[in-house]
Parts: sequence; C-alpha cells; structure tokens
Amino acid sequence: MNKKSKILLPVTTGFVLQSICALAQQNMQRPNIIYIMSDDHASKAISCYDGSINKTPQIDRIAKNGVKFTNCFCTNAVSGPSRATILTGQLSHINGMVNNEVVFDSARLTLPKVLRANGYQTAIVGKWHLKSTPAGFDFWKVMPGQGEYFNPDFIENGKKVREEGYITDIITDNALQWIRKRDTARPFFIMIHNKAPHRPWLPKFENICSYDTAHIPLPDNFFDDFNNRSAAAKNQKMMVARDLDINIDLKIIDTLSIENTYQINAARLKPEDRRVWDSIYYLRNKPYFEQKLQGKELAVWKFRRYINDYLACIKTVDDNVGIVLDYLKNNGLEENTIVVYTSDQGFFLGEHGFFDKRFMYDESYSMPLLIQYPKKLKAGIVNDQLVMNLDFAATLLDWAGIKKPAQMQGLSFANYIENSKRLRNATYYHYYEYPGEHAVKRHYGIRTEKYKLIHYYYDIDQWELFDLEKDPHEMMNVYNKPAYQEIQKQLDSALNKMRLEYKDTLISIPVNVKKISNKALNFSYELKYPPSAKYAGKGKFLLTDGKIENQASTTTGFSENWLGFQKDNLELTLPIHNKIHAKEIEIRFLELPDSWIFQPESLDFYLINEKNEIISTNKPIVVRQKRATGGEIISYKIAFNQKGVKKIMIKAVNHGVCPVGHPGEGKPAWIFTDEVILR
Repeated sequence: MNKKSKILLPVTTGFVLQSICALAQQNMQRPNIIYIMSDDHASKAISCYDGSINKTPQIDRIAKNGVKFTNCFCTNAVSGPSRATILTGQLSHINGMVNNEVVFDSARLTLPKVLRANGYQTAIVGKWHLKSTPAGFDFWKVMPGQGEYFNPDFIENGKKVREEGYITDIITDNALQWIRKRDTARPFFIMIHNKAPHRPWLPKFENICSYDTAHIPLPDNFFDDFNNRSAAAKNQKMMVARDLDINIDLKIIDTLSIENTYQINAARLKPEDRRVWDSIYYLRNKPYFEQKLQGKELAVWKFRRYINDYLACIKTVDDNVGIVLDYLKNNGLEENTIVVYTSDQGFFLGEHGFFDKRFMYDESYSMPLLIQYPKKLKAGIVNDQLVMNLDFAATLLDWAGIKKPAQMQGLSFANYIENSKRLRNATYYHYYEYPGEHAVKRHYGIRTEKYKLIHYYYDIDQWELFDLEKDPHEMMNVYNKPAYQEIQKQLDSALNKMRLEYKDTLISIPVNVKKISNKALNFSYELKYPPSAKYAGKGKFLLTDGKIENQASTTTGFSENWLGFQKDNLELTLPIHNKIHAKEIEIRFLELPDSWIFQPESLDFYLINEKNEIISTNKPIVVRQKRATGGEIISYKIAFNQKGVKKIMIKAVNHGVCPVGHPGEGKPAWIFTDEVILR
C-alpha cells in the first residue's frame, strides 16, 4: 500500500461512518406511520363528526390531538377499488381495479413499495380484499376474501393460519406484536385494516347488547319516495325495508333452513358461545314472529336491528383504536408517529332508506379522515379542504420526505392543513360495478363545496344536480331547472375538464351494442400457444367467424363457442387486409371465477407494420357486461388508424394460478375467449 492509500483510508472510513450516522439520524427523524382503516365506517357513526347516534371516545382522541377533515371523499365507493386507489394514488381506470371482481395487480407501484424502498419497515394486518397476494410489505397477515368475525382464518406471508377470538381484537394484537418486534433504528409503516363494521355486523359478545336500550333517531328521509330523482335512485337494491336479508342481516333463526347464512356465520362459534348467541337473537327477533309487523312498522324494526349491530361492531373498533394510541403514548412513540383513521368509503345508515354505499350521495361518498402527528400538526384542527383518498399516498410520502412518483395522480395536502389556500376546487367520482350487487347504476360526477353533478350511464342516460347549501341531504334534483342553467353549464365544463385531466374515457364508450358488425369474418389468424384440447371450440375460424355469444341469451354453447387456455397466455396475430378499412378492434373474454376462469391479468394490442416492426403499443378500454348464464363478458377494445398497419398482435397474460383465498388457490387458472371483432 502506498502512502497516498494510507492517508485516504481513515478519511474514507470516517466519511462512511459519517454517512451511516447521518442516515441513522435521518431515520430517527422520519415519522412512523400507522394507517388504521375500518370497512364501511360512516362519518356519522364517529362522535367527533356527529354524536347523535353513538360515542367513539378513542377515535375522537385522534381528532382532539390532530386534525379532522370534513370534506374527504372517495373516488369509487366500493371496497376493492377504494383500497387500490389508496395504495396506488391512482384512479380506478388507471390502476385497473374498477370493481370488486377484478384481481388487483400487485406488481403496480404502491405506497408501501415506495416507503420500503426508502428505508421503511412495512406491514399490513387485517382486510386486504384485492384478491392478489400483497406486495411491498415486509410482513403481511390478511384475511381471505371478506374474512370472518369469529375465530377467523388468515394468510400470514403465504401460510394459512386460524386464530381464536374476535376479529378486531386479533387484528390489533397482531399489529402491535409486529411493532414491538420491529427494528427500532428504522421508521415503520403499518396498515391496520379492520373488517368491522362490514356486513353482516356480528358484534363481539361483550358489546352485543350495547345499543339495545339506546334511542337511535330515524333519519328524516328514511321514507324517501325519490320524487324527481333519477331512475338509478329508485331502482337500486339497498333498501332497509325491502333488501335487508332475513338471515344475513337480521339473524333470524329459521328452523326450516338449517343451512341458512345465519347458521353458517354462527357455526364458527364454540358450542357454548353459540348457545348464548342463539338465545340473544331469539329474544331480539321475537317481535318479528309474534307481532307480525308490516309496512312502516316492520321497516323501522329492521332499521333498529341493523343499526344496533352495526354500532356494536364499531364499539370494539373504538376500543382497539384506544389500545393502539395508549401503546404509542406509553412507549414514547406518540410525538413522531402519524396516526390516520379512516374508512374505505362512507355508508348509508338509513338515509334515503338505504344501507350499503356505492352512490355518489354524500353519506356514501364522504369518508371520515382523522390524522394526528404531534410533531407537525397542532391539536384540534378542523379542516374543510376538498381532499380525496387519491391524495393519501402523496401526503404520507410528503411527510416522510419522499418525492411522489410521477404516476401517482393524487395531491399532497400536507401543507394545506393550516393554509387557507385551496388544494382543489372540486372532487371527482366514478362508479363502475353495474350490473352487480345492489343494482346501483354506473355513474360519474363532480362535487364542489356548493354543488354536485352526477351522470348515470351505461343502460340509462340521466343526470342529477344538487344545491348542497340549500339541500344538504340531496332530496331535490335541480338539473335543467331554469335557475341553475348557468351553474349546470359551469359544472358540466368542469367535469369534462377533470375527465381529461384524469384520462378517464371509459364513460364515452357505448356499452349496450345491439348490432355488431364483425369485419373479420373468416379471417385466418395465428396462435402462439394452442388452446386446451378440452376447450378447443369448433372450426378454425372460431375467433373470427362472427358468431358472437349474445350476452342476453340463455344458450350456453360453452365448449363450442369458447377457446380455453389453461395457464397459458393468449398470443394472437391477426393480419389486416387492404380490402378491409377498420377503425376499431375488440376481443372478448369470459370471467367465471367460481369455475377458475378469469379475465386476463393484463392485455395489450401491438400494431405492426410491413417490416414486422411494432408501430405502437396500445392499452385497451375495458367494458364489462353481465351474462345471463352466469359470470361476465369483458371486452377489450382500441381505436386505431389502419394506415401502415399490416397485422395486430394481441397478448393476454394468464394469471397462471388461482389467487390466494380462492377455492382453487394454486391450481391452474384459465382464460376463455370467443371472438375478435373488427369494426
């Protein structure tokens, strides 16, 4: 070693030690993040927001120690899509999770992945509900599907386990166990995702009677007649009076249906607990049998049964939030830990006579959002900024000192909490899950501080406009009223601008195509991988023969009309003849998850010229439609300029195996296709 090297060595070593110390110091200063999210927890059922129906002293502590947001909204009021938006900072049409039937692509860039790449320890415990395997977490312990309230199953880093006890307690216990075992030299991020208070509202034994003697006021518009509202408002299937299930929701013990849903839910209880459970609900439900309630009396009785169980589930959530807050305080972590409490969306508690969510009406659209961060935020702030769940990832990264990735569409509101300057002037919404559970029509819209404009589409074309200052409960649709013509025009323009800004074009595509012109009739095509011999269809032109399965028909033709690919991708090349002048190409897939048949994990169209060069790669527009014989048909389509295009290659990626939590978990997954359409 020469003298120069001898001199440099201690300097270099000192520099490395300095860097390590600086990094350690930076990690010590970065905030820990605890993100607590319950499922279907309406703001009205948090006492710091309302106080008229229950008390939540522990959740209220977060508002008291930090900030309460009064204008936080989701972008798609259903569980899976909301969770995907929170993780990715992207709207549903960008992250692909447009409804609960889609499998979330865990390969996408997410908040936990960015935090982990920047030195954070990451974990999630509780409800996942995205069908795919969680990614970006050092530790994950999630429930298959919706999960169970009693003695639930979990998947812990890929391994199935069952734990005894009540779900909310178990989730909190596991979260705190992970926090205790963490590397204390590094900041941590943990998502604590409660199942409660999701349907079927099964309370913990200790809390089951908590609200039996409480007087919960009936909402003023419980008996809404939907006069002057859209057909969408009238034709849903989420009325307390009509649509609450006798077994699932009201826990009626029907001795004629031994295997009813009530019995299945209660079957997870120990025999001694089951006897207590049955006796409680037997006494509660005696009026149903003895008084022969009808009409409005029956509707009110159903509401009382529903709301009592719902609030009793929240009581356990509140108790467990207190346990987490006490742990932070008692272990010196409170000052530099961000604690978020929210829900995946709002929930109807009898307003308009509804239960559930989905609509853009504020009870469903609005989310509770409480944040404490003593190191940065003053206590007791009430903030009325218009924020969305789209913004959560950007804001938490901002507080962590990490630059937001360019693909995240949300905005950070970190510097707008004590700032009178407005983050945005309006929020955006788009709901896709129709046809589907509860029959809420597809719709999109815009909300400002004073007004809301909603467009229902797909199989209807109707609008609603509400003056939120004069009509906060959204009872009077003023769309096309002379006094609101100017406001309507302004909102329509703003809505179109937001659609363009967010690149949301799905709504402009006609879904109910009654007449389809397939210009690819009897075209030859090439398949890189052959279909399964079991589902090889009939005829070499099956994918271009023009025999398109009618979505409304009851004919099956399952083995003849569909090509099935087991585990393999579909890679199809279609020549484009000069005699054909096409402007759009579409390919259709079947989705029957119960039969292990899934839509592709991803799909791309490649436009190729005569030199066999790829001119462009286009992501498709996706349209879903229910199939009378079960499942859905999903169409992927692109518009294209035919000039210079000699062939189109379509690549549909198979999931490979059924996802975690699926009955066929780990077994080969299928994709089925029936037609390529050129228009």
